[in-house]
Amino acid sequence: MYVGFPANCGSKNIGYVAVYSATYSAKDNSLSTPKEFKIELELKSSTRDFSSVDSYLTKEIQASLGLDVNRTEEQHGYLLIYPEAFASEYADLVNFRKAQGVEVFTITVEEILTSYEGVDDAEKIRNHIISAYQNDGVDFVTLGADVDHIQDRRLWAFDCNYGIPDENHIPGDIYYSCLDGNWNSNMNELYGEDDDEPDYFPEVVIARIPANSTADVRSVVTKILNYEKGTYEDYSVGLGLSMNLWPTSNSVLAQQYIEEMYYPDFIDNTILWDDDNSNYNANLMWNENPNIIQHTGHCSQNVMALQNGHINEQFVNQMTNDYSGILYSIGCWANAIDFNSIAEKLLNVDNHGITAFVGNSRYGWGSPSADAFGFSEFFQKEYARLLFHEEKSIIAESNALQKIPFIPYLSGISVYKWIAYELNVIGDSYFNLFIAEPKEFTVEYRSNGAVTEFYVTDGEEAVAGAVLYCSDESTFITDINGTVSVEDVTSESFSLYKKGFRFYEFETTQESETGFITVEFPEIVVPQEEHNATIRFRNSNETQLNWQVLITENEAIIGQLSGVADLSSDTDYIDIPFNQPSDEVVQISLIDTDSNLTLVARTITLNLAKPEIQQSSIDFVQYPLVEGQSTRCVITYSNTSDYPINSLDLTLSSEEMELTPSTFTFDEELLPNETISVDFVLEMLNDIENLPTLTIEKELNNQYYYLAVEAEILTFSLGDQPLFEGFEEEVEWADVEGWERVSTFAYEDEYSLSCRPTEFGTFDLDLPIVTYTEDLNFSFQYKFKMPMYGKDGFSVYVVNGLTSERILFLGSGGALRYDYIEEDWAEYNLTLSELLLNRPEEGTPITIRFSFEYYTANSSINDYAGNELIGVFFDNMRFDYGDYTDNSNSVVELNSQFTSYPNPSNDGIINIKHYGKAGSEYSIELYNLKGQKIKTIKDRINSSDKGITQLNINQYDKVKLPSGVYFIRYKSFDKVETKKILLLK
Repeated sequence: MYVGFPANCGSKNIGYVAVYSATYSAKDNSLSTPKEFKIELELKSSTRDFSSVDSYLTKEIQASLGLDVNRTEEQHGYLLIYPEAFASEYADLVNFRKAQGVEVFTITVEEILTSYEGVDDAEKIRNHIISAYQNDGVDFVTLGADVDHIQDRRLWAFDCNYGIPDENHIPGDIYYSCLDGNWNSNMNELYGEDDDEPDYFPEVVIARIPANSTADVRSVVTKILNYEKGTYEDYSVGLGLSMNLWPTSNSVLAQQYIEEMYYPDFIDNTILWDDDNSNYNANLMWNENPNIIQHTGHCSQNVMALQNGHINEQFVNQMTNDYSGILYSIGCWANAIDFNSIAEKLLNVDNHGITAFVGNSRYGWGSPSADAFGFSEFFQKEYARLLFHEEKSIIAESNALQKIPFIPYLSGISVYKWIAYELNVIGDSYFNLFIAEPKEFTVEYRSNGAVTEFYVTDGEEAVAGAVLYCSDESTFITDINGTVSVEDVTSESFSLYKKGFRFYEFETTQESETGFITVEFPEIVVPQEEHNATIRFRNSNETQLNWQVLITENEAIIGQLSGVADLSSDTDYIDIPFNQPSDEVVQISLIDTDSNLTLVARTITLNLAKPEIQQSSIDFVQYPLVEGQSTRCVITYSNTSDYPINSLDLTLSSEEMELTPSTFTFDEELLPNETISVDFVLEMLNDIENLPTLTIEKELNNQYYYLAVEAEILTFSLGDQPLFEGFEEEVEWADVEGWERVSTFAYEDEYSLSCRPTEFGTFDLDLPIVTYTEDLNFSFQYKFKMPMYGKDGFSVYVVNGLTSERILFLGSGGALRYDYIEEDWAEYNLTLSELLLNRPEEGTPITIRFSFEYYTANSSINDYAGNELIGVFFDNMRFDYGDYTDNSNSVVELNSQFTSYPNPSNDGIINIKHYGKAGSEYSIELYNLKGQKIKTIKDRINSSDKGITQLNINQYDKVKLPSGVYFIRYKSFDKVETKKILLLK
């Protein structure tokens, strides 16, 4: 066990305990863990005198550690430090940061060195950062020059004893970020040793623009502005460059894992590895303007290695890409900020290269015995999680946060400490990466001379929190209704900024069309109570306007008012009463009652104070349920609303079981994200005709609103027999919005199940709860016809509490807008354990969820409600465990059609053994984890080859496939079966 010394994180003083809970025995190669252990801590007052306030970053860290944090929206403070000679070249960046609503502070190096005390230049600069943090509210700090102008601090982790000069003196800008202590308590000039009590919790976000000339500054600033303003059309390309770090390693697995677990669908990522990781291919892919690049490979100060080739100065000088976002490398010395490193060359090169680099100033740390993750890759994985799952898209912020989970392991001779010290960002500290398709602003405005009113949307809905920046440097923020009023405007030039949007610049040289309207709603709207919306508009017609304002929800009028407006006059502010029953989205329409024309319409999203709870888990002592037997059940609910729930009543009922107890009352406050559990015994009755169901009625309230929620109905499996449903009778669990029992098509008999949505949206259907085991199979007959073009599609998810994982997608694809993709009845046989990346524990109750996505209108060819011949159809659904087979005439046997071996495969050759009859037609399709089809084989089973087909998955379109998970989709006459395979090289 290791107890770390306490350190300040803003206003909090934090200590930590690292418990090594397993003991390794080399004698018998085993691990042993204690059944229980006890930790006793004795606390005493801190001796540190650094009194600090909270910053944006410290609040983020405190929240990640589970501490109570007041995370109110505040203006960010941004500090830029540069040599006096670079001041004019940074003016455009300074002005842009102001236009983003950031409070900007600038100071020259020369001013700092003459105004602050310190043992050297680095300490003087750090002392100014401490002052700016404490007194000015600075959150982000950019060092605007290379180390020759702004000194770096060399930190000491341990002596790695490799033998290269200066290898152990690690340039670490973390010194300028973690502001507690002086990093050299023992006064021996080795900064960052354990007995220096170094501070590992950062107060500010730090990055460095390694400029050595005004030309370097111009190059980097131009790239930052062009990127962040959304100048470029496409930010969706990803690139991976991976070489095997050691002969026995399979280093690409780390990048594949990161892509599969964290990358969003928005990023179209390509990983080059093995022989394909060459200069030619890297340059070719770089010219596609990748937004994010991951590099796994050996490096030095001037070179990043590929499997076949190098990224060096010659490579950089020959680059022709227009832009790239971030490059993250785990390689040694690639980001050695005390050299003219390859990272600096990629950043400083004019018009090409990258906009930010995250990497090591000294050695990256791998593990030759680990196939995928070495020590540096663990940081890289955490970085990707923060970037995409936590949406921490400010590059330097994620660099700071990726180190926090490793703080308990930074003591002693620790490679984690080495990595934490050396991971630096070059680029700007406030540089924000686009991790989704950038949205675009639309703006309307109206001025009466004294006041100019602006209304901002994304083309559909109002945009709250957008920064309106005026050319006189005044700044305003749009409210929840997307509106902002500016008095005594002297500017004609304006801009709009919000994270995730393209930067928008405009001039108020002419007024908007007739019907400009502003709306103000209450900050909190209570459902089913009367409220007032305040509305104002101006009539610019040459005649009197007879008007009507309507507030509608799902086309139902919930508020209306009529009146008259004279020529070119502002109406008074009008209070219009409305009732808001349930939905968060309403529409405001201004109508000319003489012509019945809608002059303007606004879509408004309300802050609806509705209490909500959601089931997070369900656990049984015994499951499936058995007639005549009792078992204990625990159901856990989570408060998924933004408001505390003051009371909650649950009433349980069932026709197939006795429940003890059946009512539950919770009077204690349930905070957002907190959970409560109901623990009861259910006794199954005998001679049950239908699947047992449990109805849960919920009544809950918060300080604003009482809500009786529509009853939740859970359907369970019964006994040890497989669940089978042919839909010849009405099924209660399938009676949900959008889903219908139809007689248009059926695999057998007369009926099947289909999704027939009348409106766009996602339509989910939860099947009866089943118990997960490694041999659980789920099969169904499936027939479909849907547009070839678009995003309509059907998915199968496995739901375990609040988490879900998609295991199958069957949707549209192709480029023919007015044609269909279709398939007659085929059986899909899913062995869940082979398809799940995150397998539940055996015995866990899970739910299979059918989800149909009705994305958008495609002429008339996807009118699922009106055209009964198109859509998705399901029949003969079945769960079974192991090799269960029903040989009755009404059920297709579930024996596998094929086996694939070896699995995993090391050479890329998979043998497919057929179990069909000789002469039968079959097709074999290979898919990657994104659902992209890699290759197809179609043939007949040939008895002369003993029913075995060889599938070579090494090659795809002359490009070798990387290691990872793939799926084989095998189709014969009326069956489709999918199995997972693993390719290792």
